[in-house]
Amino acid sequence: MDKFPKRKPMHLEGFDYKTPTFYFITLCVNGRRNLLGEISQETFVPSNDSDIIIARSFSALCESFPGSSIDSYVIMPNHLHFLIFKNNEFDLIEIVKFFKVFSTKLFSREIFDNRFWQKNFYDHIVRNDEDLMNIREYISNNPKRWYLDSLFVD
Repeated sequence: MDKFPKRKPMHLEGFDYKTPTFYFITLCVNGRRNLLGEISQETFVPSNDSDIIIARSFSALCESFPGSSIDSYVIMPNHLHFLIFKNNEFDLIEIVKFFKVFSTKLFSREIFDNRFWQKNFYDHIVRNDEDLMNIREYISNNPKRWYLDSLFVD
């Protein structure tokens, strides 16, 4: 009998994450603390310059990984969703790691201990145009659904 429970894989086994396609990514703040802002009247209100830091980090990502572009994103109080199109030889895991390291360096150490983002991230490989459209709609409507979100923490 194993001492530790088996964790559900975070990424699709056997999939080549160098494949050019759209990916839907979710990054959570370590401990799911509400460090990025709050939702007020169904609108995200940033704190700790999170909107500026995220935008700068996406810009740096696209410069560092030519062929990558951010289609859409939404910042939530304790997580970030983004849709990235990757048309290059870089592995998605490398790209997300760069984003996490770059953005962490921009956040003030006063607001977090040790690690800003959780170690892993969630990804969804976009399968077709309908899937892409649904994800864009999900991103757009996410602040309106904050209190129903599985990542909601008051």
